[in-house]
Amino acid sequence: MDSKKCPCCGANMKSYRHSLNKGLAKGLILLDQNGGSAMASKLALTKAQYNNFQKLKYWGLIEKGPMEGESAYVWKITDKGRQFARRKITIPKRVITFRNEPTDFEGENVSIEDALGEFAYWWKTQYLQNAV
Repeated sequence: MDSKKCPCCGANMKSYRHSLNKGLAKGLILLDQNGGSAMASKLALTKAQYNNFQKLKYWGLIEKGPMEGESAYVWKITDKGRQFARRKITIPKRVITFRNEPTDFEGENVSIEDALGEFAYWWKTQYLQNAV
């Protein structure tokens, strides 16, 4: 795969496709069940769930915010995230990101039940093959 780099700063110029899956859906449900605000390290996440938890922000399901009275930050479920976790709305299956920011969505809309039925995560080679 040909790697495109910025000629000025050398930054990676690829977009990546991310798919909503079982691990992300379970992580969102755990955050909702824990009052909607927590440090990811305090949730009962697997290593893969912990490493990928931040991807939920690409769909607008979580956001990072300050912990009350602390200098630390926590993940907070958004209204959209709560509605999705509680089976009230559907969201696009995939998101395309560029430099860690969402740029587009693709695929059919899915429910949290659909996401819970998906295989958890891609291997690194699969992830790299889904660069656009």
